[in-house]
Amino acid sequence: MKILPILFLTLICVSCGLKKEKKITKYNVNPELQPYVTTFQSKLSRAGQNSKINDLEAHFSDSLGTSSSGTVIGTCQTQKRTKDTGLVVEVIETPIIKINRAWWKYASDASREELMYHELGHCIIKRGHDSVITDGFARSIMYPLHLGEDIYTSRYSLYMAELFNTPLVAFEGLTFNDNYASVYVVNNSEEYKEEVSDDSHIKDCYHELEPFHIVVQEDGQEVESTKNYEVN
Repeated sequence: MKILPILFLTLICVSCGLKKEKKITKYNVNPELQPYVTTFQSKLSRAGQNSKINDLEAHFSDSLGTSSSGTVIGTCQTQKRTKDTGLVVEVIETPIIKINRAWWKYASDASREELMYHELGHCIIKRGHDSVITDGFARSIMYPLHLGEDIYTSRYSLYMAELFNTPLVAFEGLTFNDNYASVYVVNNSEEYKEEVSDDSHIKDCYHELEPFHIVVQEDGQEVESTKNYEVN
């Protein structure tokens, strides 16, 4: 009579031990944002970090909200969701980048790259913000203020070496306009699907941005406007 409960408990323990975790990856990047992910991957390889970017979402958003510093223009959102399917627990940790559509329209290519690299720094290589100033300049593009095109391009090789945590020799002499072969193409852009997701489970990482000068249309007239934007 005492053997049955013991066997029953043993079976429960064996069943628990069989349950496995399975990480579910997802790649869904807007084709307009894809070139920046591809060159980021290429620079990762140049720095000797050969891990492939195959778990990422990147979309445009009409509004990412505001903060005390102004309008948010970019976010890196982290998530962790689990789904118990019986013997397997599926884990989803796909990071999500969101970019303010209106800001992107007027930004230069260098400013776009800086924003995307900042967010990829958060989402892919898990960098936090770096507020250190060296010789009057932010030492990192992970600085919590947008650097601007002039500073970003003039100190480009330094910023790449710092971002990817590698000796300067890997990027010495590299400029923003240098062309070199992308060593890894992540995905076919035709597979992209626009998605509006429930963000209630997502934690944002915010990044401040300097005032950005744009031209807006009012009643058919072009009017110059300076707005404060924030990137995450």
